[in-house]
Amino acid sequence: MSGHHIVMPNTYRQVLIVLMVLMAATIIAAKWEPMNIGITGNLLIALAIAGCKMTCIMLIFMHVKYSSKLVQVFAFCGLFWFAIMMVFTFNDYLTRSWNSPFITPAPVAGGHAAPADHAAPASHATPAPADHSAATAEAAQHS
Repeated sequence: MSGHHIVMPNTYRQVLIVLMVLMAATIIAAKWEPMNIGITGNLLIALAIAGCKMTCIMLIFMHVKYSSKLVQVFAFCGLFWFAIMMVFTFNDYLTRSWNSPFITPAPVAGGHAAPADHAAPASHATPAPADHSAATAEAAQHS
């Protein structure tokens, strides 16, 4: 394509409305608990919505839609590289035992769950409180 493409103001208004609807969808997805999909599901939904917003901005506001094929290929390569980096980042994040939603920590005494990496050593274990009620009753009988 030779020359510049002029985008009509109506197109910008339509993109603004789409971006506002997607922003509302992001807020609803983050706050709406009845879905019961957990933190990972909310994260995936938020990333999908963000990808839609990014596509709208890139195609219309950055004029990639009206650019040459070479510009479109480089824009796609940049997105592909970003996707690779996100996959590696989330692979690292989700495989950490201290922060993974897929690994449940083992319960410890007292009914509270603690990560296995941070459990107290046996030498530092807190002794159980002694039962003094029998000793108190016996002392009362001798007085």
